[in-house]
Amino acid sequence: MGLTNRKLFCSIWFITMSLFSTGYASNIITWVPPYNWQACLNMLNTDFGGVKMEDGITHLALQFWGPVPSTGGIKYVDHEWQTPNDATVTEFTDWAQGKDVKVMLCIYNNDSTWNWDIVQPIIDDPAKRTNHVNTLVSEVQRLGLDGVEVDYEWPGGENSDHTNFMLFMAELSNELRAIGKQLTIATFAYTWHYPNSDGWNAFADITDGITSMGYEEIGRNANGWASYSGQKNLINIPEKLMLGMPTYAGSSWQGNTIEEQIDWVVEDGEVGIGIWDASLADGAGNPNDAWRTASVWNKLKQIKDRDPSTSMQAAYFTPVQRSEYGIRLRMNPVNVKCNDLKFQIKSPVQTKARASIYDASGKQIWIRNFTTDINGNSKTLIWNTINQNGRKIPSGTYLLRVEADGVNSQDSYSYSEKFGVAR
Repeated sequence: MGLTNRKLFCSIWFITMSLFSTGYASNIITWVPPYNWQACLNMLNTDFGGVKMEDGITHLALQFWGPVPSTGGIKYVDHEWQTPNDATVTEFTDWAQGKDVKVMLCIYNNDSTWNWDIVQPIIDDPAKRTNHVNTLVSEVQRLGLDGVEVDYEWPGGENSDHTNFMLFMAELSNELRAIGKQLTIATFAYTWHYPNSDGWNAFADITDGITSMGYEEIGRNANGWASYSGQKNLINIPEKLMLGMPTYAGSSWQGNTIEEQIDWVVEDGEVGIGIWDASLADGAGNPNDAWRTASVWNKLKQIKDRDPSTSMQAAYFTPVQRSEYGIRLRMNPVNVKCNDLKFQIKSPVQTKARASIYDASGKQIWIRNFTTDINGNSKTLIWNTINQNGRKIPSGTYLLRVEADGVNSQDSYSYSEKFGVAR
């Protein structure tokens, strides 16, 4: 076999067989609703026999903010009996100090009912959308929060708004990542509402966690897509999936107890959990004692304490489509056993773009200016895995960054993705 054929063989091998460690940690999120924040705070400080909620959650989402559709701004929600304010937020950020729990600004669209009409005017208007993003990021910085949890729900909604919603999510992701903050999203377990599982792989590219709000309608032994394994099979990066579990459904649902449901996640070793809500109470506000045990919280602690380096991501057996703004990127992270590494980059329009690769220290080691192909055809870039000093790169984690003009040639957009190289 000649050299040319040998290189071709290696390229095909990369695409079909690459497997590497993602380093993603599993997440466990819970929410603090505005009408019940004091009960949630009390529960966060409760000792369940040597273990507390702080030992078993990674994210605490403060569901205190709503959108202002006329401007794209945000505001504290107004509930008659309890209206949160800056002092309320401080109660939780003070609690979280030193506890390895990220406190998130949760923006949601319930103004007595789940109302997409207060979201749509924002995401459909580029100026309002950008103002919404900037306001969210400014509020995160002002209050010393760790990121944003997006809980925009459209009951019965279709995917017709998906393009504009993704523009909003991607823009927010870019701004938050630029300042070291996180982005998570609440979604539905099936396509009966929006956003839903159809978008999980697109959301996984630009968020740090995705909740499946199936709650009592999904479970370890549920049927088909509603089973935990069925849910996991719908996403390429399972560590970013958080299976919704309800505190309002008593001690069991879908034929299994709370602990049996959690055991599935423990044994799975990849996915996480979303717990509604942090008061650990039933739908009437009464204590759900089945959630308030040392056994439950020690199991959740096992999930939180997972070593992310032991999680092997098999999503790259075939090229995975990743999207942000107008850019669609196919890349094949690899075990490098020959010289060339191939990236396929796809854009719906012809536009000027630049691809750069950075090492773990942040040093740029490769750059290529190019023009994306017209008519949506993929543009293939080949890197010989040699850095700008003419040396072959060692094993390690690298960052690919693609920057391009916007679809309407008005804005510049960028996409970043880590990948592993082993020799």
